[in-house]
Amino acid sequence: MIANEKAKTSSDFEQVREDVIGILAGSDFLSADEVRILPPGLLDSLAKAKAFGLCGTKEHGGAELAISEANAVITAAATFDASVASAMVIHNFLSTPCLENAVDLIGKDEILRRTASGEALCAFALTEHGAGSAPRYISATAVKTETGYRINGTKIWIGLGAWAENVVCFAKVPDQGNRVSAFLVDTKSPGFSVQHEHKTMGLRGIVQNTLKFEDVEVPFDRCLSGHGNGYNVAKNSMNKGRLGVAAMSLGVALRATQVVSLYVSQRKIGTQFLVGNPFVQKQIGDMVQRIECMKKILRFAEAAPQDAPLAEYMATVAKVICSEWANEIANEALQLLGGRGYEEDVLVGRMYRDARIMKIFEGPTEVLLAHLDRIFSSKATSVSMEVAFGQIDAADLYAKTLVKVRGDHANGADREVYRGWAIALSFAIGVCRRDEAAKGTVDYLSRRLALILDKVEEQGRGGEHLPQLIEDFLASANGSIRKPNFDQTFMSVKGFV
Repeated sequence: MIANEKAKTSSDFEQVREDVIGILAGSDFLSADEVRILPPGLLDSLAKAKAFGLCGTKEHGGAELAISEANAVITAAATFDASVASAMVIHNFLSTPCLENAVDLIGKDEILRRTASGEALCAFALTEHGAGSAPRYISATAVKTETGYRINGTKIWIGLGAWAENVVCFAKVPDQGNRVSAFLVDTKSPGFSVQHEHKTMGLRGIVQNTLKFEDVEVPFDRCLSGHGNGYNVAKNSMNKGRLGVAAMSLGVALRATQVVSLYVSQRKIGTQFLVGNPFVQKQIGDMVQRIECMKKILRFAEAAPQDAPLAEYMATVAKVICSEWANEIANEALQLLGGRGYEEDVLVGRMYRDARIMKIFEGPTEVLLAHLDRIFSSKATSVSMEVAFGQIDAADLYAKTLVKVRGDHANGADREVYRGWAIALSFAIGVCRRDEAAKGTVDYLSRRLALILDKVEEQGRGGEHLPQLIEDFLASANGSIRKPNFDQTFMSVKGFV
């Protein structure tokens, strides 16, 4: 069993957190959002505060924080600006672990020193057209040569891409049966280029780039994953990244709830303050319940043994629930603010835009939920999930709640997302009920689970005509509102035909 202990904090953590908050509290992120770049000197100030060496060793100049402490700093950053928090997640949780775990990396100490100090930002280049962030489907290749590897391929939506000194690039190695390997690429290498900056809806303060690799030579010692072990390297980093996204989401939820709570306490409708309205009270109360649940799930996921299936499952559950609920909370807060919520200088509108990507980063919600369902449904892996439920003292939830959906696989493809939700919420209930003071949170989760179980039964009914329905819709829409003309990469609309 896993002990239900409160995480201990260090004096280093308190110092880093206060330094980061002090820097961000005095920064103009509204203007940064408008001009699509962080305030001048901000990254340097954050680097000095060890924001890019949160978990790095003190030997390399890092803060050497526990994962829970690092995430608390990221949550604090996200309450001010999600772009900054995103940069910290990419550098600290996605890229740096790949370097730390590399066995043959020559000059590793100096590379880690520059990385932890923020002198050399590091990007994580996995995503591609047609593959998304699924390592198995990438097309970039690394052909073995006498001195190393020659990399060719294109990566898209790479955060920090144009700012990075090094990029962790994933590519298939033909000599190893097209297994995926990870490589550390110096961005000054011949053949490496930044092709495009993606004009994203949110997170406007940092760059998202298309990166191109044309016959980029990488020496053997810059292979970070041994012989074709890149899938596990990516998986381990993405699990940490999912915790980081959950931490960012918590920051957004905290700030949005704070802003709207202050507003309804001051806003009068006639002679009554808005906070006195029963509907408003319930809505904000539900926000607080979700936040308490997000905190508990994230803390538990951080404490799970990293080499156990429970760690992967909880990272997935934390990412899904926190990102989804941050979006719900930002949306509801914006609605309660009325017209003011639509003004970006009130902050919630910008957070609403920023939070939207969190449901997509490090695996879209629907993909992760379907993955949980497949683990639960497969004879080969279902035992590991049953054991994981036992580790959180929730064997009864596995036996009673989840068995309700086990036999419901006749039309699995259109039900797996809802079954995944049932699994995720059951994990959340198991975690939250370990705290005797969290009865209200458990009741809230149980109500949401009941709604999801109803959805499981509804799915799969009457879907046999959907392909024709979609075809008919497109034929009608293309004729009435014109068909969009996409560019070759299917990324942007160039006009209408």
